[in-house]
Amino acid sequence: MEIRYGKEPLDLRLCALRMLRKWWILPTCILAGAALFAGIYYLTQIAFTPATYVTETEYYVEYKDAITYEQQYTFYNQNTWESLARTDLFVDTIKEKAWEAGCELSTDEINEALRTTLLTDVRVVHATVVTEEAFKTMAITNALPEAFKRFGEAQREIDEIRVITSAEEAVKKALDNRTIPAAILGAVVAFFITLFVMYIFTILDKSVYLPIELTRRFGIHAAKGESEKDESVYFDEASETLYVKSGDKNTTVIEKMLSDLKNENKTVKEMVLFDTDEKLYKAYYATALKRK
Repeated sequence: MEIRYGKEPLDLRLCALRMLRKWWILPTCILAGAALFAGIYYLTQIAFTPATYVTETEYYVEYKDAITYEQQYTFYNQNTWESLARTDLFVDTIKEKAWEAGCELSTDEINEALRTTLLTDVRVVHATVVTEEAFKTMAITNALPEAFKRFGEAQREIDEIRVITSAEEAVKKALDNRTIPAAILGAVVAFFITLFVMYIFTILDKSVYLPIELTRRFGIHAAKGESEKDESVYFDEASETLYVKSGDKNTTVIEKMLSDLKNENKTVKEMVLFDTDEKLYKAYYATALKRK
């Protein structure tokens, strides 16, 4: 007798049927994954994220005309404006004007709140102010015209900076609620992880569910039958039959029993699998017949 457990081919049909017996695990885990991802996203991005208030204004930069080669100037690009808005002159002017309006701001607060950039025209600077308080947003916004004016006066390349569009009030920014996409992502991730884990547990299961598994694994004819005993594995010397209980995680016990019997010069002519799951048995052979 040769034990072929390590060489036994994977029966995908049986594997799938065994996984289907625990089908309820899949939707349960999918729902749990969706709830987990949605919950984490909602708590971190929505529930505990403070509201923000935004203003957007635009300023036109009038550059001086170049007269001589030495006086040829270039327009400030986007990266330049992003850094210039953080210069001491610019920030100090905002602090001063905000303080006059009753709002005390730090340099870090201003740098965090203000963004200046170029959208299409190199002469038009777009300024965005975002803070968690409408009053602070407006204090910075109202200080920008004076800050741009003083800044332009200090630059030899610039003749004038004037306001194109202003903001009368700060607008509360709507949160980008992506809870539903997060839930969908969680469901998809949970689906694949659950299938993988179910598959791994199925192929690592040490139980025997069908007689054909015993025949493939141990090279001994096996049949479905009944047993007078409830022992997981036992040998009947009179009939030279080894009885195996189905679904009892007893493959290792079977191997040891066969090895001991071989050492005792006892022959196992047949194996009987009892307590077999009838639904699984019928489903397996029903699908096998359909395939034929």
